[in-house]
Amino acid sequence: MSENFKLIVDTREEHQHQGSTTACMITKLNELKIPYSKEMLPCGDYIIENATTGGKCVIERKTIDDFVLSVLNGRLMQEVEKMNEIYSKSFLIVEGSWSDFYKNRAKLKKMKYIKNINSFTVGHRLGVMASISARTNTKILQTETQEQTIQLMISLASKLTDGKTFRAPEFKRSKTEEKIYLNVLHSFPGVSINKAEKIIEKYPSWQDFTKHISAGTFELEGFGKKSIEMFKNFVIGEKAKV
Repeated sequence: MSENFKLIVDTREEHQHQGSTTACMITKLNELKIPYSKEMLPCGDYIIENATTGGKCVIERKTIDDFVLSVLNGRLMQEVEKMNEIYSKSFLIVEGSWSDFYKNRAKLKKMKYIKNINSFTVGHRLGVMASISARTNTKILQTETQEQTIQLMISLASKLTDGKTFRAPEFKRSKTEEKIYLNVLHSFPGVSINKAEKIIEKYPSWQDFTKHISAGTFELEGFGKKSIEMFKNFVIGEKAKV
């Protein structure tokens, strides 16, 4: 396990959920020899802490039954709101099989395990997930087993602390003069990347291009009078602004 991060488990997990799936999660962590520490957390079940910067993100893990129960009694949104108040990055991991849940719904109703369970339709579930995703900073992730949840948490921890960020393709990010020239040409209506590259091949710089456009000496197969007039109007307009 990487030394770039620390995994912190809420101290109440082990004491308040003996015999539950949460206690089993702690057992799994021990079995897999994944190091963690215990603290009383203000919210959530787990914290990933960047060992270098000290930055933290929170994870709330719920089995599907607990997710449904917390939606119907209103507890879930309170938990999400609190995570967003305290931490800049938060995750909600929903663990289990939805197909199994709906198959067993009649049994759960008979046991009175979850009141109003029939009101929790697929549409209701998707609506709740959409609401959290669109209106909060919490990301919702789905796993099927405890093993997958642990694997996902470790993967999250690794990617949150490796110092890397998402980068767009080089074409959009590059600051080189040639790429900027290419981007400008490609921004003209009807000028594809291939056409822009043909212009650059004959007129290697923006200065060459504008000089020949202004002088009326621009000639290139595939570019008719309308295209040249469009270029000329732009170039003359830009010069007039200077």
